Amino acid sequence: MKKLLFLLSAIVLLTGCSEDKVSNIENEVRQVDAPSIEIGENGNWWINGKDTGVSAKGEPGQPGSGGASTSIEVGTNGNWWINGADTGISARGEPGQPGQPGTSASIEVGTNGNWWINGADTGISARGEPGQPGNDGTSASIEIGTNGNWWINGVDTGVSARGEPGQPGQPGTSASIEIGTNGNWWINGVDTGVSARGEPGQPGNDGTSTSIEIGTNGNWWINGADTGVSARGEPGQPGQPGTSASIEIGTNGNWWINGVDTGVSARGESGQPGQPGQPGQSASEIVSIEWVDGTMTFIFSDGRRLSVQVETPGAGVPGIQVAGSASGFARQWFRLAPQVESSSNVHYRWLLDGVEISTDRELVHVFAEAGDHVLTFTATNVAGASERSISVRIDEPTQAYSPWTNRVYDFVRAPGQYANAYPATPAGSTYESVLASVQSSILSRGLVSLGGYGGYIVMGFDHTVVNGAGNDFIVNGNAFSGWAEPGTIEVSWDANGNGLPDDPWYEIAGSEYDAPTAIHNYVLTYYNPTTDTEREVGATGTRWADNQGQGGYIPTSSWPNWQGDTIVVGGSVYEQSGFSAFAFGYADNWPNSDVRSQIDIDWAVDANGNPANLKGIDFVRVYTGTFNFGAGAFGEISTEVTGAEDLTL
Repeated sequence: MKKLLFLLSAIVLLTGCSEDKVSNIENEVRQVDAPSIEIGENGNWWINGKDTGVSAKGEPGQPGSGGASTSIEVGTNGNWWINGADTGISARGEPGQPGQPGTSASIEVGTNGNWWINGADTGISARGEPGQPGNDGTSASIEIGTNGNWWINGVDTGVSARGEPGQPGQPGTSASIEIGTNGNWWINGVDTGVSARGEPGQPGNDGTSTSIEIGTNGNWWINGADTGVSARGEPGQPGQPGTSASIEIGTNGNWWINGVDTGVSARGESGQPGQPGQPGQSASEIVSIEWVDGTMTFIFSDGRRLSVQVETPGAGVPGIQVAGSASGFARQWFRLAPQVESSSNVHYRWLLDGVEISTDRELVHVFAEAGDHVLTFTATNVAGASERSISVRIDEPTQAYSPWTNRVYDFVRAPGQYANAYPATPAGSTYESVLASVQSSILSRGLVSLGGYGGYIVMGFDHTVVNGAGNDFIVNGNAFSGWAEPGTIEVSWDANGNGLPDDPWYEIAGSEYDAPTAIHNYVLTYYNPTTDTEREVGATGTRWADNQGQGGYIPTSSWPNWQGDTIVVGGSVYEQSGFSAFAFGYADNWPNSDVRSQIDIDWAVDANGNPANLKGIDFVRVYTGTFNFGAGAFGEISTEVTGAEDLTL
């Protein structure tokens, strides 16, 4: 917005120009609402139709060489000065209406080898004149030095040979290791070909069979010791046939049932020495366990089988109630909450077409495209696992989505030079009327100024922006090369399903997020100059104070008409050098056509700076991210936006 003020400096160039140049400059200045300067019928200078009282004709002088041109300039008080006299007329015109977004020029090399601009052949070859043949070069020596940098021809480049750390990988899944029916070790369902039975040992003394039984208290007892594990599962609804229990000796030498350490040693207590017996057979181990129709059978390596009558373990397996089919729409949240009946510790797993997508009981997912899918839900506890498959149909929406944000949920403008402009907020405005005006601007891609640090806007889409491969969305502003007013971006998704932006926000961690000068969890309060009872006598501007123990006055006293006595804002605050752009990750920071203005949802982090791992977003919040009121005649750094756009549609 402040960028238009650059053009006013053209007025100063009128002095000393030829008539033709003055005419050309006047034409250019009119395009930016420059003042009208002319000589009136009374011979005085007139600006914007007002008589300055300054004669356009100098005092008669002695004949001599050519006279000096009239001096017309903008004084330090912002008024027009003519020949060193203050005219009392401000050199700043009224703010003009925002212009339409411009389009970037198309510059490319045509098939004929010439430069083409906006589809027109310039006639200028894109290939330069051939140069003189160069001397034979020598091969460059490129190596990694002892300091870890790249060295070229023996010179340290100062560039580390080690790349930046990559993003954390996805959590891995635990391997499934078990003994197969053929007696080999199986890992993740694959036969390793390695026998689970070790080499035969030396003949030992007669061993005793392990005693496994259900005690009078209903628990499993092993070798006369109560394991504390109930042999009867929790009563449940009739379910699918249960899976066999996994009973094995753990690495600590105890019996483990379904992955739970019973605390009972698999080795019996040492007895008193007995009378020498007859030579016995080699000790054997349990190689597998069968559980069929309430009978648990232990099969030993020597072929012996030990059967124990027990109650069906399926009674303790989680019961699942979930619909056999479901439907939804692409780019809208798909939610499925099965009922699980079990009082034991239950673990959940969702597979989409065979690929794991969640370990929560309730599934919340978003599909980018229409299609048919199969969801598989598994609930597992110490007694076993239950599984259900659900057919899912995803359709396209009945009405095409808009790629642009189409609703404004909240708006707070911080103090600044445009406290009541873009859009205009006249005296008597209310929060509701301002919100409606801002929404109208966003729907028409009009410019919305957020004011100084912390001023913000909350916008929403008519669909969920899916986190896909690469960049996902952009917040459009009016930045151009050499002039950036960075706005921090936050995103949120409709976790509670009520369609409102009242769920946690996640900041897009741009290039400055980890900068040494960055401050997170920053809070700043502005005080209305007309009601501030604690401002110092003689102070000018607007008083502010932050949660870092700092405070002072910003140079403007302009206060948004609809705001009360204070405006409290906050988030992260970043330090900017002049009007230079940050590398990536911010609004109104690079021209909209520049890829560096685009945002990847994968950059979102939680309040502790950890990756948010979002599947998609529904809402975008943008606020002015720098606290800079030192822009001189151009006011403060204030982010401007025209809306957000989904790049994945």
